Amino acid sequence: MRILAVDDDQILLELLVETLSVLGHQDVTTASSAQEALRVIAGASVPFDCFLLDIQMPEMDGIELCSIIRSMETYKTSPVVMITAMSERSFIDRAFSAGAIDYVTKPFDGLELGTRLRLAQRIVTERKVSADKIFALNSLKAKVEDAFRIEADKPITIEDVPGVVDHLVLENYLLQLSRGKSYLSSAVAFHIRNFDAIYARATAEDLYYTLTDVAEAIATQFKYTSFLMTYMGNGVYVVVTNRNNPVINPDLEVAAQMAIDEMELCYDDGAACNVSLRMGEPQTNSLFFGGGPMCMVEAAVESARKGGFAITSDNRQKSVALRAPRQQHAS
Repeated sequence: MRILAVDDDQILLELLVETLSVLGHQDVTTASSAQEALRVIAGASVPFDCFLLDIQMPEMDGIELCSIIRSMETYKTSPVVMITAMSERSFIDRAFSAGAIDYVTKPFDGLELGTRLRLAQRIVTERKVSADKIFALNSLKAKVEDAFRIEADKPITIEDVPGVVDHLVLENYLLQLSRGKSYLSSAVAFHIRNFDAIYARATAEDLYYTLTDVAEAIATQFKYTSFLMTYMGNGVYVVVTNRNNPVINPDLEVAAQMAIDEMELCYDDGAACNVSLRMGEPQTNSLFFGGGPMCMVEAAVESARKGGFAITSDNRQKSVALRAPRQQHAS
């Protein structure tokens, strides 16, 4: 795995290189500032596989550098691990929102760093497999549509939608939170009610772009708040945000449905692709009683699939009214 490590502390940078070497990572390039890192990236003949970025750096910090790296086509999905002496949730949330997949705290030890890099290596491997499949799908679409079809129950990585991350990244983010910080979070899930029908009708390309459009419609509702979202498979999305986020209310389902309807989604042949969305009850973890941070995600998914948010009759009428024009359009 080819690594670029960036830190303005030269002593720590040398220690990091030595530690990486002991862990078996010999192909490591270093930079002492964000600006130097960008020059190194621009001049690299072989792309980097992974980035280790210090958060606190002069002129341009590691979070801003992470965002710039993420905007590059070559590195849209490359794992970025932040190195930080800060444990405040605001910094960690900003880092993950900018595209980081993990972080290690200073002073770090080899065991912890090795664990983080194994996750990065797993993501590199999985995304390489995924990229190979997408390339093959684009090249041989007519012949191998069934062979490369997205499995209905599998998570997929949705790109280019702010706040949407890989399911492994969201899981790792939650596992990194202490119980107190986990208690301050809330998870809410959204389920495409008619996912089975859409899955049966859509081509692989149709399905991917439909799932991306729905993700964008949901993410738009949270755009002025701090959140992370992922696609879990089977038409289910999970959003993790602050416990008391005012965006989560009975009108949210209606607003997200309206955003989807306004997109007027279609299949390849021009037929309307009607998406019906259901939002579950928001879920939180107890501060004092059992259960890991993933428990609230699992509960949120279960609520969206089986129950849904307890909305008022007025809001239910709004939802029906919003969908009616879309159904007429489809006919």
